[in-house]
Amino acid sequence: INAEYMGGPHIILLDEPTNHLDMESIDALADALNTFEGGVILVSHDMRLIEQVAKEIWEVDHKTITPFPGDIRKYKELVSKRIDDYAQARAKARPTK
Repeated sequence: INAEYMGGPHIILLDEPTNHLDMESIDALADALNTFEGGVILVSHDMRLIEQVAKEIWEVDHKTITPFPGDIRKYKELVSKRIDDYAQARAKARPTK
């Protein structure tokens, strides 16, 4: 089937697309993704790109996908708090000598 007939892709899946890209290339990628009219699933650790393009944040954890109601910075704060809470709980649970 001809791609022209299909009208191009409706969804793009990107896994760590900024590896080996410089800042200018990351910005160009962000511009291209922001003008793309289909859906984008982005797996990335690049905060610069995520901040520029993410319209929604979905957390995948324990075989469950949950939409997150905030932006990437709020999600990062939540994850940091979870890590701190876990570390504190483990410290309390350690037997004392």
